[in-house]
Amino acid sequence: LLNQEKWEFIKDKYKTIDLIISVDAATAETYQKLCGGNFSKLMDHLKMIADLHRQGKIRNWSLNYVVQRDNFKEMHDFVELGHSLDVNATSFLKMNNWGNLTHEDYLKKCLVIDEKYLDRELWQVLKDPIFKNPIVDLHAFERYMHLLNYLYEDK
Repeated sequence: LLNQEKWEFIKDKYKTIDLIISVDAATAETYQKLCGGNFSKLMDHLKMIADLHRQGKIRNWSLNYVVQRDNFKEMHDFVELGHSLDVNATSFLKMNNWGNLTHEDYLKKCLVIDEKYLDRELWQVLKDPIFKNPIVDLHAFERYMHLLNYLYEDK
């Protein structure tokens, strides 16, 4: 929602500006499905923010990504998107049900199984070396990784 008009309104009101923007997609199709928004317009706004960051007008900014069945295969591309936008961090978050989904729908989308370990396909995605990049924040999944290496590695 941060566009040039809103930037003009807030830019002189704060000594420092840090931004965290939740995107949850790396493609137009997934963004439309999950957020119902216009990905092209989003990208224009993110590029504007990247320019402001490079100019020192925004101190830090990061992109959040709530991982779920509908978007986990785009995680690699999301890190690349973060790099292209010069973000300070790309943070991957575990999906929670805040009451907006039925329990059944939540279980279909969530990739954390019984709060004990991650779906095997997600574990495979997380083995990609790109997730060792310094801008990547996987804290939400670190507690599962050791157990998963033991459970899945030999299979």
